[in-house]
Amino acid sequence: MLIVVSYAVSFFLPLLANNIALIVHYNGGYYFPIARYHNASEFGQNAFGDPDYRALKQTSAAAHNGNWVLMPVIPYGPMNRSSTSRAHRRIHRRLRIRSGPTIAAATCWSGWRTASTSR
Repeated sequence: MLIVVSYAVSFFLPLLANNIALIVHYNGGYYFPIARYHNASEFGQNAFGDPDYRALKQTSAAAHNGNWVLMPVIPYGPMNRSSTSRAHRRIHRRLRIRSGPTIAAATCWSGWRTASTSR
């Protein structure tokens, strides 16, 4: 029974933690990005693909133009960094984790370098 209840609750977790806005009020219209995809250009962002809803929320609040964004309680997705603290950066330095593509700089287990690093 516990497994069934946990499975049912898991369907509602994107409403609690997600980098996609629940509701966006932009230029007099209501948008529901959690239910339907919207391009960044629809919200006036100069980007291709997914909009940055956290940035949109900040710019809307600063502009005081009536636009607003309702984000989940935890506004970070699984691929977003939620912490840029000093301890976080120290851990990354110790583990030598760098942002960007790391596969190209990695050495394979057999000792051979990947094709992109040998050129």
